[in-house]
Amino acid sequence: MLGRAFAGVGVALICGLAIGFIIDFLHLFGVNIHERGSVLLLIPMGLVSWVASKGRTGETNFIVEIVIVFVFLGSVIIVAHIANWFLWLCWIGAYAAVYAKPFISGWHFVSVVRPLEAHAETQAALGAKLDMDAEIAEATLRYERARAALEDAEREANEAQQRAAPHRT
Repeated sequence: MLGRAFAGVGVALICGLAIGFIIDFLHLFGVNIHERGSVLLLIPMGLVSWVASKGRTGETNFIVEIVIVFVFLGSVIIVAHIANWFLWLCWIGAYAAVYAKPFISGWHFVSVVRPLEAHAETQAALGAKLDMDAEIAEATLRYERARAALEDAEREANEAQQRAAPHRT
């Protein structure tokens, strides 16, 4: 898990450097692109991608998701400076369209299914504990009954010995 996190951070750094190199490459041709806070989109885009990954069936490739987020981010930065605001909004809409269905099912998983599963696990653990407590209580009752039966048998044996003792002499 920790190795996967380091791999994700490494891929994110590589993607960020790639965006920087592409912007510097465009500077060579006279296209001056300043990101102007577009990098702040990385946080909501990453959150949308994470929630959407919970809504997909099967295994989600973590590295591919990071690359997709950075590709969209880099293209949004470039589109924001080359085209008008309408194309920029269309590009954000395209990102939302790619992640719409997985995001909705992921949100359902994160906000409904996961808490229900956690609650069910807690209830199962409590049920198992209650079953063990019931077994302990039954064993205690059996022990008490056996002890009482032994005491009754010892008392009856003592009474029988006392009744038999005066007749022997």
